[in-house]
Amino acid sequence: MYCTKCGKLASPEDQFCNGCGNAIVSPEAEKKESIVLAILALVFSVLCPIVGLHLGLVGLEVYKSKKNRDLSALGVIISVSIFIVLCAITMLLFYFI
Repeated sequence: MYCTKCGKLASPEDQFCNGCGNAIVSPEAEKKESIVLAILALVFSVLCPIVGLHLGLVGLEVYKSKKNRDLSALGVIISVSIFIVLCAITMLLFYFI
């Protein structure tokens, strides 16, 4: 196993790199990252945009894999888009009433 920051060889039981001090993460640990938060962000971005926005932002902070970060970002984008549409509809309703 190698350090992802400096490339130095590290033994499997090492938690930190001897060369740069970066945390050593095993490839198995990276693969086991759950996708639940990203899926919840997508679902709630449509059902309740404020919750979807929050879950998406948390997912962007928590996830390391590109796939999960992309799904969380999509949840944030959908939530913000729905907020904009709802604000536009509200403004039109107040304008015509």
